[in-house]
Amino acid sequence: MKRLYVALFFSFVLPLSACQPLVLPLNQTQTPLEASLQDFLLQSVRGQSDRDAQRSKDKRREDEKHKKPPKLAERDWKDFKPRSRCERTPELLITDILLTETGEKVMGPNAPAALRPDYAGTEIRLTIQGQFEKRNEKAFKLKEFLFQLEPPLVQQSFVGNEPQARVLLDDSILLQVESVTATEIKARLNTKLLPDLYLKGNHRLSIELNRWYTDALLNVGEPAPVELSALQPQIESVEVLRERGKPMHIKLTGKGFMVFPKFSYATIDGEFGFGYQTEVTADGAAETVVHIPDPASFDLNPRHTVIYATPFGVTFKEFES
Repeated sequence: MKRLYVALFFSFVLPLSACQPLVLPLNQTQTPLEASLQDFLLQSVRGQSDRDAQRSKDKRREDEKHKKPPKLAERDWKDFKPRSRCERTPELLITDILLTETGEKVMGPNAPAALRPDYAGTEIRLTIQGQFEKRNEKAFKLKEFLFQLEPPLVQQSFVGNEPQARVLLDDSILLQVESVTATEIKARLNTKLLPDLYLKGNHRLSIELNRWYTDALLNVGEPAPVELSALQPQIESVEVLRERGKPMHIKLTGKGFMVFPKFSYATIDGEFGFGYQTEVTADGAAETVVHIPDPASFDLNPRHTVIYATPFGVTFKEFES
C-alpha cells in the first residue's frame, strides 16, 4: 500500500450480500429498525452460499438490489474505540457542529440539517465548536493538524499516529483542518469517491489531540444520486502479503471498498478477516488490505476464497497462495 499521508510542516480506522437500487439517494423502505449495520452485513455474508456463488453475476446482483442497509444509528457506535488507542477525557468537548457556509446545525441524531455528500466530488466545510485545549498541556497549532495525501490518492484509511492532532470521520477519514482555536475548529471533508457517506444516518466525528480524544455524532442525510455500479464492490485481483515468508494479509485490488473497515465484512476461506486499510485513487481504482485469520494453516491449502461485503453489495474471488 502507498503511504497514506505525509505531515506538512509550515514552510508556508460480519457475513454478506447487500445492494441498493440502481440510483441513490434512497427513498425506500429499509430493513427492520432494530437491525444494526453489523447484523445486515452478517446476514449478507451468510447468504453467499456455494450455490449462490455458481449463479450468474447478473442474477445475484438483481437479487441484491432489493436488500437495503439500515441507517446508521447510535447503536452502531456503542462499542466504538479509536484505533489510535486515544483515551476520552472530559476536558475536551464538542458542543456543536455547523455547516460553515450556512450555519445550519448537523450534530446529533435530531439535528435540523444534514450533510449531503457527493460521490462525484464535493468538499463540505464544517465548523466544530467546543473545548479543544487540555489543562497543563500546550495548545495545538494548525501546523500539527496538516497532512497531504500522496497523488493520485483521494481517499485513504487513517492508520498510525501522524498527524499528531487530527479530525477524523468514522475513525478513518482525515478532514483537512483550516483553522484552530481553543473553542473552534474549521475543517473540510472531501466526499469524492467515498462510498461510506452513502450510508445515511449518524456517523462519528472525533478530534484527537495527542493521546486524548472527544467525539460526537454527525448527521449525514440524502446524498447526491450515483449509479449503484459505482458503489458495488468488485475484486479484480488478490495478492498475498508476507512478512519473512509468513502470510499475514491479502491485498484486494478493485473498486467499491469501504474506507472505514467496520463498514465492510470479509471472510477468507469462511473465517472472518479484519479489514485494515483502504486506498482510493483519482480514477476510482481501490485497494484494501485484510488480515489473514489463521496464518499458520494458510499455506496448507494452495487455493482460497475471499468474500467481501459492503452495504451496497457482495463479491468474491478465488485465488492461490
